[in-house]
Amino acid sequence: MSTFAPDNASLPRLEDVRVAIVTAEWNGHITGALRDGAVNTLKEYGLKDEDVACYDVPGAVELTFAASKLIE
Repeated sequence: MSTFAPDNASLPRLEDVRVAIVTAEWNGHITGALRDGAVNTLKEYGLKDEDVACYDVPGAVELTFAASKLIE
């Protein structure tokens, strides 16, 4: 099994960026781990806690609705 290991020097630092992550509660043991990994990676590349907002929705059907509302 291969593991993806990015070259950290080639990845840009994140500045003046705000990110919203919408997570389905369905299969939360999986989606929660994915969310946590995304948040940790964003912080590793320069985002602060206040730059990352996390939202939970009941299931996959609600993901696109929540994302569209956040974009508005």
